[in-house]
Amino acid sequence: MRPTQFFIQLTLCSALVALLLFGILSLTQLTSHLGFVGASLTFFIVLCLVIYLIAWIGHKRKNPMLNFRLGVLFNFLKISNSIIFILAYKRLYQPDSTAFVLLFFLIYALYTIFELYFLIRLFRSE
Repeated sequence: MRPTQFFIQLTLCSALVALLLFGILSLTQLTSHLGFVGASLTFFIVLCLVIYLIAWIGHKRKNPMLNFRLGVLFNFLKISNSIIFILAYKRLYQPDSTAFVLLFFLIYALYTIFELYFLIRLFRSE
């Protein structure tokens, strides 16, 4: 997957996720978490960019074992950073409910699907 394709697809994916989330926020009583949703979207967009950059560099080596190791690294990176992100938000803003975690995991799941899609396309293009 070429970088231009990635950036176009990341933009489309992010726009669709944002529309879905703001639709959910407008239909529910979770509007107090609007800032968290925006920060989460930004977090996952940046994380996708970092993952794509590392994968693009690793892709040029044409080593299937490296691709596997990068996949494990990406999972660890995403999970550990997600935990830190949630704990930091909870500590800094002390939200009255934990419903924001559900929104976060919806975003997490959607961007994980997108990440798998672009990594498979990138590593198969060898």
